[in-house]
Amino acid sequence: MTRAVAIRRDSPVNFPLKRRLDLSLGNFKNIVLRDVARANFLRGRAQSLVGGSLSDIKLIRDEVHNEQAMNAFNFYTTKIGVGTPPTTWKEYLDTVALSSDLVLVNQSIGAASSSQGLDIDGILGIGPKDLTQGTLNPAKNDIIPTVTDTAFAQGHIGQNEIGVYFEPITSPSQGTGQLSYGDYHHIPGVVDTGSTLVLIATDAFNKYREAVGAVLDQDTGLLRINATQFGQLQNLVFQISGSNFELTPNAQLWPRSLNTAIGGSKDCLYLIVADIGIPSGSGLDFINGYTFLERFYTSFDTTNKRVGFARTHYTDLLLN
Repeated sequence: MTRAVAIRRDSPVNFPLKRRLDLSLGNFKNIVLRDVARANFLRGRAQSLVGGSLSDIKLIRDEVHNEQAMNAFNFYTTKIGVGTPPTTWKEYLDTVALSSDLVLVNQSIGAASSSQGLDIDGILGIGPKDLTQGTLNPAKNDIIPTVTDTAFAQGHIGQNEIGVYFEPITSPSQGTGQLSYGDYHHIPGVVDTGSTLVLIATDAFNKYREAVGAVLDQDTGLLRINATQFGQLQNLVFQISGSNFELTPNAQLWPRSLNTAIGGSKDCLYLIVADIGIPSGSGLDFINGYTFLERFYTSFDTTNKRVGFARTHYTDLLLN
């Protein structure tokens, strides 16, 4: 990872977030397969952008929710959903008002002609903008500025960066957070709000599985432990630029109130650490997804191409 540092500043623009988990969509089973498929897409997309091997990539940041087509969208939305992204859309330049204090002029937006299973108003794509290359026709080489890029270019925020944190979810209707614009031995990886789990390289995953004594649950695809093993579970430590960011035993658990939503048993203990499907050194050693972001405030610094983390009230909270 590039020189990631945690810097606490007062942001000039903050938005409260409200999450909704729509279990009626039936897309929350096989979340491991979904996350691994997304990891393969991100790896392939990054490789197509830089050309050749991924071995020289230090950090890939993709904060856009869901799948490939959504990486081109710059929609403002107050809801997040899951479904099939639109395959055709038209680009427009329009005024986008995120609040009375943040009005963007000539912001690129994509208007979809159709979509399926997306019970939302749109997608707020926050970068990186390189992922938009190749999405316009016929201007295949054009790159579309994100909302963050536009806000910075028009002087609304002092730094081209965005920060996000969430309260760990314990029920389908509960969950709040905050979106902040403005001032806030290398291992290649991704910090991704579009992934659910924490994915690590296969060799690291095998060591983790052996250390905790977990078994692979056939119904969910997640690792499963018993109460005794949970009592012995240690913090999972991420060492970033000389600082330790630790997932407590509780933070390593899938929320038990949502066990049945992913095809599991209500009283079982499932872990949120899964196998990314490739060995370490292959160009993508980890993805820190939503379950990691629930425990740390995360700042995506576009200008300096780095990511910063900071503890929040929820880092050590006993919830799951």
